Amino acid sequence: MRQWIVGWLMAALLACAQEQPDASAPGPDAVIERADPHVAEQRYLRATARAIAARDTPRDLAFAALLHHAAASPPPGRPGDVIDANAAVPTNTFDATAQAWRRRAAERAGDDGIAHVLLTSGPARPDAVTFAAAARWAELQPDNGAPWLLRLDLPVEARLDAVAARPVFTSASYPALRWMVDTLSQFPPPADLTGALRRTDVEARDHAVSIAAMLTFSGVPTFKEIVDVCTQGNRDDAPRCSAAADRLTQADTLLVRQLGEALLRRLPDPPVDALASRERAQAWQQQAITGVVERIGDARQIALILDPEIDDEIAVRARMFEEAGVSLEPPADWIVPSR
Repeated sequence: MRQWIVGWLMAALLACAQEQPDASAPGPDAVIERADPHVAEQRYLRATARAIAARDTPRDLAFAALLHHAAASPPPGRPGDVIDANAAVPTNTFDATAQAWRRRAAERAGDDGIAHVLLTSGPARPDAVTFAAAARWAELQPDNGAPWLLRLDLPVEARLDAVAARPVFTSASYPALRWMVDTLSQFPPPADLTGALRRTDVEARDHAVSIAAMLTFSGVPTFKEIVDVCTQGNRDDAPRCSAAADRLTQADTLLVRQLGEALLRRLPDPPVDALASRERAQAWQQQAITGVVERIGDARQIALILDPEIDDEIAVRARMFEEAGVSLEPPADWIVPSR
């Protein structure tokens, strides 16, 4: 049975097909042995990470570190699982191998923006390499506020001011995801790992999309400290928070736009009508997305996500709704469902 990972950059659409796994091997031509699904996935990720790292380019090294770290992640808990209180607590930092790859990537990344984006991605705790990559990314794109949001080594106020001072907020999430998918397509999983009796190019691509999405969208930093800086109704904070919110509400991801809206709500004089309109549209789109995907089909959805001519999450969503013949704005008589 096909399992869909759906999330609009953690909040809405990024749907990636992934088959239920039941076996594994280090590569597509290796002998496949029966294994626990999570163990099978770990083996594939580790083997693929080593193969990609061997290519020794900054992007490949940064990506290999993400895969290697993902391979060490524990399986998700399930209802009824018994937790061993004496078991080792998993760490959220890169291990020595991944750290070495990251340092080598950072030393040679130069003007490669995607390499720097990859070095700031993933669920591991940010480190000195992360902050240096974000700083270099900011130098390469001086008009872009996105890398400044990742500068967790700076005071929150400085990060907000930097975002507000720049005209655009472009995360490069989709270019990075597409590069990862292209790279993973050169290292397809064995048939059993995709749940197929016989691996097809489509199954391998869908599996690659699911991995790339996990790595791209699991590295979004916590926004609590940002929201906390903009205390409710505080007029001293209002100019900073309002200026940053103006930029964030025009970002290329829904999650960051929602951060901007959260800041707007905390202003002494929030734009109540504009916020209500945005929230109503978001609720409509969230309700409609399942039908939109059914109308255009899974294959078309993945094709749009991977289309290099479509810039970002916002544009992908708009294109999906357009092709499905569904408006992004709700009908006048539509009522937001009660929570």
